[in-house]
Amino acid sequence: MIAAVLAHPCPESFVAAAFERVVAALSGNNEVARLDLYADSYEPDLPLSCVHRRALEQSSTLVLVYPTWWSSQPAILNAWLVAAAEQDLRHITRLVCVTTHGGGRVTNRVIGQAGRVTVARAFRARCAPSASFEWIALYGLDRCGDARRQSFLGRIDASFGLQRR
Repeated sequence: MIAAVLAHPCPESFVAAAFERVVAALSGNNEVARLDLYADSYEPDLPLSCVHRRALEQSSTLVLVYPTWWSSQPAILNAWLVAAAEQDLRHITRLVCVTTHGGGRVTNRVIGQAGRVTVARAFRARCAPSASFEWIALYGLDRCGDARRQSFLGRIDASFGLQRR
């Protein structure tokens, strides 16, 4: 099983469209647990729900789909990551972040890429020692056109092995 987590409050957003693309790309050969933190009414003050815990327990891959706001994940995702890190995650062998940035790649590197560091270093340390980490990011979303957005969705397909015609 694969757990795919969405952290965006607007179901009509580009990030939500990217999440749907992730789920579609993964669903061909896998069972995918769709975890939408806003739609599931995730409460940051409470432990993970049974559904979220079970999805984590049964998954070898965890995909996080979210916008990068102010150089980091949304607060709801940070809280979820803290709660998830309390679980035994040593069976997670693949960790993937699919994210968008309003600013450019250079700007994000200069300010330290806190969101990437949080997942790649801190959260990944709770996963299997050999867990792979993939970063699929669209930089400059605030200024890019439809062609770049479509190209990014194509990168998602390619990352998860889906061939679109």
